[in-house]
Amino acid sequence: MRKSIVAILFAAAVALCAPMTVQAQGQGQQSSLSETPEELYARMSKRANDGDAAAMVELAMLYDRGMGVKRSTKEAIAWLEKAAEKNNPQAMYFLGTFYEEGHGTSNDPEEAIEWYKKAASAGALPAYYRLAAMYMSGVDIDRNPKTGVEYLRKAAEKDFPPALSDLGVAYIQGEGIAKDEKKGASYIIKAANAGLPDAMRLAFLVYMNGTGVAKDMVEALKWSILADMGGVPGMAQASSKVAEGMSQKQRDEAVERAQRWAAAASGQTVPAAAAPRGGSALPGTPKPQQSKKK
Repeated sequence: MRKSIVAILFAAAVALCAPMTVQAQGQGQQSSLSETPEELYARMSKRANDGDAAAMVELAMLYDRGMGVKRSTKEAIAWLEKAAEKNNPQAMYFLGTFYEEGHGTSNDPEEAIEWYKKAASAGALPAYYRLAAMYMSGVDIDRNPKTGVEYLRKAAEKDFPPALSDLGVAYIQGEGIAKDEKKGASYIIKAANAGLPDAMRLAFLVYMNGTGVAKDMVEALKWSILADMGGVPGMAQASSKVAEGMSQKQRDEAVERAQRWAAAASGQTVPAAAAPRGGSALPGTPKPQQSKKK
């Protein structure tokens, strides 16, 4: 399975708004791997009824998915509202998504915006990102890129990778903000180094085209390799195409950089001698062409 550390790092970045199916927050109790959905429901139900806001959110997700209990978006919303009354940022964020998408309720962008604002104020960085997306796209509300960029800034200030990446694109395109390719590239590269796969794809394009940075095909190939490892569609082909125009030495260096980046992200140490030559141990890495003897 082509799953790299970059995808795991991205998941960690949005963990604030992920259901707590592994760690039972509040009481610090870890759920057993052998625990059935029905047992999890019973445990979360007890804790929720005892007033645990984190358990209320988990219980809402169980109702929404129909895990251990009959599926009911109505019950899910009811428990999210109870958790939101306790100022739980997850609950506020999920309520925002429900109203934005019309999930279990009518589509209500204004209500979604209000919940996202509350969630953001309570510390949910993804809420700033969703607000930015709504204003940048103009779906169901008046399009306002300038307001969207302001919300991106708020999340980017806290190093939220998706916001860093999108803010970089806004700077490069001059959308909602004065065009600044150098600043845009820096945000994209920062998001890529934070482990966001799609930002790695953008970093590949930035270095390949020399947008806001000096053109660097070795660095471009490195990021295309890592984006492919992160599961970004089409990056295996992009890596192969870029590698065709590079020397053996350049390909080897790009592979080594990618390997070292992945090792550093996972906390491992890769000796210089471990860098592959004439090929790669990294999934999705283009196999270098063998030089022909004259």
